[in-house]
Amino acid sequence: MRSPQTPFLDHFVLGFFTFGVGLGLGLLLHRQITSAVITGVITVPVGYGTALVTELRHLQRDRHQRNSLRHQIRGLQAQRQSLHQAVNAALQTQGEVERNLQSLELERDRLLDRIAELHQYRNELIHELQQIQPPTYPQSLSAPAPPNPEAQQQQEQYLQRLNQAIEAAQTDILDQQEALDTLQAEQGELLRIQAALQQETSQLRQSLGRLKGQRDDLDRVVTDLQATATQLEPQVATLHQTEAELQQRLTTMQQEQDRLLPALTLLHNQQQELLAQIQHQETTLKTRQAAYHALEADYDQLQASLKQEQEHLIATQTQVTTLEQELATLQQPELPDRLYALASEWHQFLHTLTRTDRAAIRAILAQDEAQVKTISAAAGLTVADLIESLNAKAMTTLGDLLLDFDPKTGLLTMNEDYAIILSGSVAILFTELLALGDWD
Repeated sequence: MRSPQTPFLDHFVLGFFTFGVGLGLGLLLHRQITSAVITGVITVPVGYGTALVTELRHLQRDRHQRNSLRHQIRGLQAQRQSLHQAVNAALQTQGEVERNLQSLELERDRLLDRIAELHQYRNELIHELQQIQPPTYPQSLSAPAPPNPEAQQQQEQYLQRLNQAIEAAQTDILDQQEALDTLQAEQGELLRIQAALQQETSQLRQSLGRLKGQRDDLDRVVTDLQATATQLEPQVATLHQTEAELQQRLTTMQQEQDRLLPALTLLHNQQQELLAQIQHQETTLKTRQAAYHALEADYDQLQASLKQEQEHLIATQTQVTTLEQELATLQQPELPDRLYALASEWHQFLHTLTRTDRAAIRAILAQDEAQVKTISAAAGLTVADLIESLNAKAMTTLGDLLLDFDPKTGLLTMNEDYAIILSGSVAILFTELLALGDWD
């Protein structure tokens, strides 16, 4: 008989095995640990349910076998009882036959005695008849005296009675002989019946011996089954308890499964969405890789163009240097001293300017205030902030403010000293320098 810890170990091993199988299948199918764990958790109640159904089938088969054995035992007991009844009936029949044979033998002996008596009586009558018949005389002798009529009549009557008695005795003998023949035939039939009954009795005894052996075997089987049933009762009770526990666990697992199904469905949907996103990202990546290759080709072309532009810039800077030198020779003597520093300071100032700054300075030189506002709005700045940025760069390179701006009136003017410098032909040169700075 199993120990109480055996069902717990079996359940633990079964749960661990089913969880491992479900986890492995989940990893093979989903390639994700979360989906694999959920699959393993779902397979645990399925495994318990399968084990419960198998255990219930084993119990039903055992019950069916026990019921079949009980039915067979009852059938054999009924057959044994019927055989006992048949044997008793055969024994009763045998006793009746033996009694009939004994009575027939007594009747035969009585008839034989009667026949012997009749034979003896017949012999006596014949002897008396021979004595009564008159003796024969030879012819040479003389005839006897005539008999007495009365004596002769008495003799005739006596002879008639003797003949009648003899005939009656012969008739009785014939009747007794026929009865004896009939009894002998009946005796032979009874002997045959006795032999058949003895043979049947022998067969019945053999059958009874076999049945007794079967009964002993069945008694041993019943004893073994009862002992097995006694031993199985704790196991059956344990199985019933285990069945109840498994049913409760199955109900709990089904509830847990019902609770986890929405999450599993949501995870599955998220997985599908992630797969779709991954496919979309792969498509986008392929598109971007193609675009990257195209950009690399464009980059190579731009580098070639950049080399050409750098060569053109070097040539242009050479031209600018030449033009600055020519501009220095063309300046009037009354201009401030800062005019002679234009080649270095203004060159540095131009390098600090952005595209927005250059566009704003060009608009200021053209006295286009609307364009200045448009440029500052496109850069996300106010006009005051744009002017402050330009003045800060001018202070760094030129050493003085370049522009004056009144926030109240919105009036924008240039520093008088720089206004003189940036007038006339110098303004045209400065505008060309600003345009060349856009290529830098």
